[in-house]
Amino acid sequence: MSLAASLASSFTSLSLSSPFLHGTTPLHRLQKPTTSPVSKPPALLPQIRAKKQVEGKVVYDKTDKAVSVVVTRIAQVPKYRHWRRIRTKFLVHDPENRFKVGDTVFLQKCKPISKKKHHLAVPIPPRTQKNLDPGDDYDARLAELAKKAFGR
Repeated sequence: MSLAASLASSFTSLSLSSPFLHGTTPLHRLQKPTTSPVSKPPALLPQIRAKKQVEGKVVYDKTDKAVSVVVTRIAQVPKYRHWRRIRTKFLVHDPENRFKVGDTVFLQKCKPISKKKHHLAVPIPPRTQKNLDPGDDYDARLAELAKKAFGR
């Protein structure tokens, strides 16, 4: 018991000098600081999309709501310093089953849909062709220029 009594006396002799003990600090100092609310960006600005988007060709379309797409990229082999075509095959989500073999699509990264599907197939918008005059025959003009140049 003498050990317990000596410990108790040593704890009572300790004095902690802190302004936060025994309620000596005013309550306004103990409250959490308030922060100003974060302002939202204006709705007129376009949404920033940092997700990677690559282009590939559909090689298999027999599965339901999925197509296999091959993405070809060119990379340098570090050891030999020559360029190689590297092909990567992705299983891509096609919710409407609208892509067929040979179609070119964009692959947009999204949240995982299944174990192997983590891209979404997006159609490539059609390119606008220059409005050519139907009466303008390129081959005929080329033949005429060749005749003038070579005298034949």
